[in-house]
Order: sequence, then C-alpha cells, then structure tokens
Amino acid sequence: MVLYGRMQDKPLLISDFLTYAETYHPAREIVSRDANGREHRYAYAEMAVRAKQLAQALIAYGIKPGDRVATLAMNNHRHFELFYGVSGTGAVLHTVNPRLFEDQIIYICNHAEDRVLFLDPAFLPLAASLAPRLETIETFVVLGGADALDGSLPLESAADYESFIAGFDADYTWPSFDERAASSLCYTSGTTGNPKGVLYSHRSTVIHAMAACQNGAMGLSAHDTIMPIAPMFHANAWSTPYLAPMIGAKLVLPGPRLDPESVQGLIDDESVTFTVAVPTVFTMLLDYLEQTGKRIDSLRQATIGGTSVPPAMIDLLREKYGCFVAQVWGMTELSPLGTMTTLTPAVASLPESERREFLYKQGRGQFGLELKIVDDNGCPVPRDGETAGALWVRGPWAAAGYFRGEAGEVLDDDGWLPTGDVATLDGQGFLRITDRLKDVIKSGGEWISSVEIENLAYGHPDVKQAAVVAVHHPKWDERPLLVVEPNEGANPTKESILNHIQSAIAKWWLPDDVVFVKEMPMTATGKIKKIALRDRFKDHVLPKSKNASPQA
Repeated sequence: MVLYGRMQDKPLLISDFLTYAETYHPAREIVSRDANGREHRYAYAEMAVRAKQLAQALIAYGIKPGDRVATLAMNNHRHFELFYGVSGTGAVLHTVNPRLFEDQIIYICNHAEDRVLFLDPAFLPLAASLAPRLETIETFVVLGGADALDGSLPLESAADYESFIAGFDADYTWPSFDERAASSLCYTSGTTGNPKGVLYSHRSTVIHAMAACQNGAMGLSAHDTIMPIAPMFHANAWSTPYLAPMIGAKLVLPGPRLDPESVQGLIDDESVTFTVAVPTVFTMLLDYLEQTGKRIDSLRQATIGGTSVPPAMIDLLREKYGCFVAQVWGMTELSPLGTMTTLTPAVASLPESERREFLYKQGRGQFGLELKIVDDNGCPVPRDGETAGALWVRGPWAAAGYFRGEAGEVLDDDGWLPTGDVATLDGQGFLRITDRLKDVIKSGGEWISSVEIENLAYGHPDVKQAAVVAVHHPKWDERPLLVVEPNEGANPTKESILNHIQSAIAKWWLPDDVVFVKEMPMTATGKIKKIALRDRFKDHVLPKSKNASPQA
C-alpha cells in the first residue's frame, strides 16, 4: 500500500553545509594564517565559489565519484576548500597525517590508491622523497600560487593550486547522490601494525555534525568564532570544518604555527570563543599565559580530548581564565565524537566539590550514540561509576569496519563496536575512561587505572607530563611505573610526587617507582607514546614494595 503525506527523502550531503553558509551567512569571515604568519581573509560566499572551481577542476582532470584525493596539509583556507570541492563531487577526501613516518605515509597512500595529492609548500621536500614509492599518485598540487612551486624538486607532475582551479567559474551545481556514499577517509595512527582506514559517509558526517552542535554537546551557534587547533588530518579536525558553515560561525584556521604565542595572539585578535585541541597544546599555552600575564578572555569553551585532561588544567582554565573545559572522549572510528562533559540540571545543582568530580570525567553520552560496558564474560556491568569493564559503542556515526576489510569483522552480532577502552558509567550517564585495554595494569589479578594516577601526578606543580606503564614484577606480575617529564627548570623528587598522590588513591595503586625523562615520546596525533615507554623501561628493576595488591 502506498502511503501519502510522508516527509521528503532528500539525501544528507556535505555540500549542503556550504550551500547553507553561502545563502544565509555569505559575509561571515574565514581567517587563515600561513607558515610565515601572513593572514588571508575572505567570507563563505567567496569560499563557495572557489570550492566550485576546485570541483570542476577535479572533474576536468578525470576524478570520478569514489576516487580518493589525498592531502598533506595543515589547517588553512585552501585545505578547507578541499573538504567541499572533493567530497561535494562524490569523490573521497583522504587527509594524510604528515607527522607519520615516511613508510606509514607510503603505506596508507598506496593502500587508499590516491590519485592526486594536494600538499602545503612546507611538505614539498617530503613529497619529493615519497614520490618514487607512491604507486597510484598521478599528480601533485601545491596549495599556493605559482611562487609556491619549487621547480628544482624532482616532482615530474606538479601544479600550483591557484593555476589548477583557474579558468573555472561558479557556474556549477553540487550533484545529488546516495547519502551513504563515502565522503572522506582517515587512517588510525597505527601504534600497532599498519594504520587502518576509517571511511566516513555523507550521512554519517552530517548526522555527526548535527549531534556535535546540540546544546548537550558543543552548544555552538552563529555567534561563535571557532578555531580548530586539532588538525584537519586528525578525524577532520573533530568535525569543525563542517560545524562552522552549518551554523554560520566565523572560522579561524591557525595554520602550522601552534606555538603558544601564536595561539594566544589569534584567540585575542580574532575574539575566538571556541576551540578543539589535545591537552599538550593547553599545557604549553597555560605555561605561556602564566609567564607573560597575557589572557584569553574571549575563549568561553575549550573542547579538549585525545587523552585524559588533567583536573588541574580544567580548574585553572575555568577559575582563572573563565574558560569552560568540555572534556571529550572519542576515536577516529567515531568521527570522532563519543562523549562530552557538559552538565545536566541534576549535576549543575550539586555543591561545587561534587560537581567538579563530574567535570573531571570524559563526558556523558550524546543522543545518537549508544554505550555499553561489559565484563570479561560479555555481561553488562552496573552503572555505578565504580565497576569497570570493556567499552563498546553503536550508532550512525560509528564505523562498521575498516577500509578494504582490514582486521576482518569488528562488530559483534548485535552491531556493537569494541573501543579498546576500559571505563565506568555512572547513574547520570557520565563516562570515566580508566585505561586502554592494551595499557591496563593488572597487579595480583586486580586492575589499576593508569589514567587516574596520571591525572593526580599532573596536579603536582613541577610536573609537565606524566605517564604510567606496567613493568614486570616477580610476585604480582605487573606493577605501575610513573614516568614524569618535569616543568622547565623544575627538579621534583620521587618522594614529593608520591606524597602528592598517595592520599587520593588506594595504597596498592601507588606506583612502585618514579623515573624522570627530559622529553616524552609523542605520537603523530599528540598523545604520549606509551609503547615507546614500555619498551624503554621493560627491564626496569623496581624497588621492593609492600603496596602491590589489595591482599598485600
């Protein structure tokens, strides 16, 4: 039977974001800064014209729906245009992380079968080095004018971006197609084995953006000025290239210069109200603010994730600088939003000391994404905020698998995706990540949360970065070792750090030893590389301790 009067079935497409922005917010500004500190300013109306020029240039070159087009670029206006000029035609935008090892970049470009590579001028030497091993790249396009292309480099097929799109006009209509078509491709960091590709669809991207903007999440509007510090090659800068045009917000793209002076200057000069970043960015920024006395008064909210945010950072940003920290948990496989720390009325009404404890968690579930935590037998654990287990997710912006079937079937029979995280959920729906399954420490058969110990260590005034890894123990199997990178000029002692954290955790959780390093090893996405620390300290001899187990 045919039913009449139902809703229209218009597909959800990424190009709709830009069409909305140029129609309803044509004069809203986009500010971009290059490697030399030069600024570029234009508005959504002009940006839309250039994205349409790019789309036509790609079609004229021979790019077809489903073809992969790669980028090696930072957050700038030309890279932003690629987010629409590529995906809007039905092709797939593949953002490549330039901080990966060369072999990893080679692997993912060849695995993706990219046809064209767009790159910032700064990455020309890297591209020249990679070119002989890139099996499917047909041409390189440098994101600049003719002066950006260094003809002395051995790139046989290269053009500058401005010449590539020249000769095309705005007379182009974005095509309509199946919303489940692939829109963009992002590879995991590949800390173990080769990186795996996560293929986003137009549908998943649009639904994810709408969920991210809701008041219970990022709570953004046209009144905001958004500056993504998280790079566009890292899960699409956490969706901000889509969020800003969707709501008509001003967009500030900081380019490659992310030193604290540049970041503070942009926040102040452009009246930035909202940003997304990993904790290390704010560690450096807060040090700079404390040293110089400068401010970030316009910044009302910082969404910080990638790893657990130190409570001391949350408190300092809120109490001294008036910036609310919405901690976020997510992953590339989630586009990347999973949970965000925004308050419910029940939590907001609690006394300050109790409310603060919720702000230290990784956030609460948002509409559209389901969460469950199970024990070793796959049975759900109580949502009491205490019982930890393996975290699984399910929803319209969660990956169903990896590109080209890498890793095989990853979902269970009911469509749940394992995250690899160990976590708790409380009665208010707030998530607390206690560890990665691969990082969890089992001492005497009991789990110890490395994340909780790290957060306490960050509260010590002399600690810049902290990481806890497991080392072998002859009796208890594993014990925690705390690795600390001190603040510049500081000389903390093992005793002062252990004394600082011991009153806040169970006695048997206390690390058996503390070691100091000049600099933490970091991943390409700005996280501490624990695999390198485990390898470095695998033969570390622990001092004798009686605090190894709850039964000790």
